[in-house]
Amino acid sequence: MTTKKQDAKAGVAGYDTSRWDEMDTATIELLLRRNYQEQLPPIIEDPYGRRLSDDEKSLLGALEPSGKQLKTHLTEREWSRFTAAFVYDTNAIEGSQLSRQDVESALEGRQLRGRHIDDVSEAVGLAGAFAEVRRTEEHFSPDLIRKLHLITFKKSKSFAGEFRTEGVSVVDTRTGEVVYEGASPRQIVPRLKKLEKWYLANRANCPPVTLAAVVHNRFEMIHPFEDGNGRVGRLLLNNVLMKNGATPVNVELKRRKEYYSALEAYERTGDILPTVRFILDEQKRLPIVLSSESQSM
Repeated sequence: MTTKKQDAKAGVAGYDTSRWDEMDTATIELLLRRNYQEQLPPIIEDPYGRRLSDDEKSLLGALEPSGKQLKTHLTEREWSRFTAAFVYDTNAIEGSQLSRQDVESALEGRQLRGRHIDDVSEAVGLAGAFAEVRRTEEHFSPDLIRKLHLITFKKSKSFAGEFRTEGVSVVDTRTGEVVYEGASPRQIVPRLKKLEKWYLANRANCPPVTLAAVVHNRFEMIHPFEDGNGRVGRLLLNNVLMKNGATPVNVELKRRKEYYSALEAYERTGDILPTVRFILDEQKRLPIVLSSESQSM
């Protein structure tokens, strides 16, 4: 019978394993993840509508951290810091002019003078929606999606909580090119229910980050609301991650181009790997998010 270390050692190519027995488990797992990452193909085809092969699941699973996840260890103070960072960045990506300090003041109930009222209400609303993500036992459903939209935008948008009734296209503002068209209004609920069905069928055999990446991309492609899809999509991204024991992510404003590039790669080619890698990179930055102090940005 071989030990876990011996089995792992046999699978690590290109690394000096002469001092293997002196390494701790975390170091071994890091080597394994790096080794698998180097072996990954340039594209992993869309898992939506098909089952990942055993090799694909092994390769993707090796990228994702194993064991108990950081989420379960956050204190309420750390959750408050994460929420402030998430609210700031995810709203700023969509054009909010509030600084990080403004966001923290708004979440503390302070009055902000000279700030657009919608920016302030959407900061408070998004924080409330993230609190709902933490509270709810639901993973993914059309009703949950509407609820998160309503909480976020109930004071700023007349259509808060309502799926759109007209078609919508996402256009590249630099080129004028239509990047993609959302689902037709009559197809919104059927496509969301199909996505929910896929999620339930694949939750047990798909690595958590890959699972969340597919749900996030597919939701954004359906684009069920007239406005606010990006913010609700990032709420859902975290809901799926957290419900499956994975670390939450804050998509940072400064990484907006990388984020959109990853989503575009999936939309154009079905390649899920760029989104998976992006999420994993942001997960690694969680300690920085939690240690950041209030500052004007």
